[in-house]
Formats: sequence, C-alpha cells, structure tokens
Amino acid sequence: MLTALFVFLALGTPPVSTGPLLRYTDGAAKIYSTIAPTSPPFPEGLPLLPPKIVVSPWESGRATVTETDSSKVPYDREEAHIQIDSQLAKPLVVVVRDFRILKVRWVSDRLLFIWRDIGHVGAIEELLDVVDQRWLSQKTVEFRWP
Repeated sequence: MLTALFVFLALGTPPVSTGPLLRYTDGAAKIYSTIAPTSPPFPEGLPLLPPKIVVSPWESGRATVTETDSSKVPYDREEAHIQIDSQLAKPLVVVVRDFRILKVRWVSDRLLFIWRDIGHVGAIEELLDVVDQRWLSQKTVEFRWP
C-alpha cells in the first residue's frame, strides 16, 4: 500500500496492477486434513503442547486441539489431532499434518473452520460440516508477493 502511494506521489501515475495477490487452488491437496473415526497415536518421541479447547458459539460443540510443539518439531513433521464432540453429531477426529501455524474456530455450531500456514508461499483453508462429517471446502491459498 505504501509502495503504491509512493509510486503515485513520486511519478504522478498509479502503479500497474499485476493481478491478485492470492489465488485458491488444490496445489497442496496431498496434505489436506483427513477425518478419522478415532484419534491415531502421535508419532513416538514428538513433544506435544497442552490441549486447547475451542467451544462453538452456542456451546453445543467442542473442538479439542492437541498438536506437536512447533518450537521443537520441524513444520514438515508437525501434526495435530482435533477431537470434535458435539451434541448435534457423533464424535470425530480430524488429523492435520505439515503446518507452521494452526488456527481452529467454529463458524456456527455445525461448521468448523481450520486454517493453517504452510510456509511463506501459502496456507490451507478447510471448512468441515461436523453433523454430516464431510468437507464443504478444502483449498490451498497461494500467496504472491508484489
């Protein structure tokens, strides 16, 4: 933004647009999260962070996120298990791998949004319907720096 303002003020012309700064693809589909009936064991020897609990807006669902310690585990070995318990659905587990930062939040008491940074080039956004236990969307977000 500041660069664009500087170019406009210094040269008197607006900067040339080079297209969108991000795009949605399936470029990282091989590492999309998976749904499991029960929580698989973590690989032996990986240190874990204390579980985090994310409660749905009307408190009918809980997502308990247990993940490896990113200060001790390289991001290509990072793993998280999201245990989902809801009054509206059967329990299920989502297994997430290969990330730098993981954020989990409820959109509603039915929908769970999972966002993870996979490096300076992109992220993965996933939307899960916990009642039907199916993915509504799983997309790679590719960043492009101007």
